[in-house]
Amino acid sequence: MKILIADDEEKLAILFKTILSVKLPGSSIMINRIEETKNTVRKEQYDVLLMDLNMPEKDSCEALFEIEEMCIKENLKKPFIVFCTGLAVSAELENIAADSSNYCMLRKPVTVDKLLSPFKALLPLSRQLESPLFAS
Repeated sequence: MKILIADDEEKLAILFKTILSVKLPGSSIMINRIEETKNTVRKEQYDVLLMDLNMPEKDSCEALFEIEEMCIKENLKKPFIVFCTGLAVSAELENIAADSSNYCMLRKPVTVDKLLSPFKALLPLSRQLESPLFAS
């Protein structure tokens, strides 16, 4: 599973990457700017985008809509998006995350179990038996 981590808090992004690297087979990459995120999604196909909602350069709704529009216009696979925030979320974004199977919302502070829960749901059934995610 290819995971793109977009968070401007470097220590938190490193922690997420470490946890995901241990618990999930595959690769993860860290990005700390929204523009870099868009370019990376354009260049490579990611299964999941773990995105901080409060990036410095752009409103999270605006960034989400730009990424979605880019994926549609350029016929790119849109990644499953896991939003992560410690702040209040707009009603619009809350509704988007609640009403879709393409999004998930994580609230900080994030525990390991909370971080891994959306990934467990995304892992194909055939790979669940071999994944460390499902080890007791």
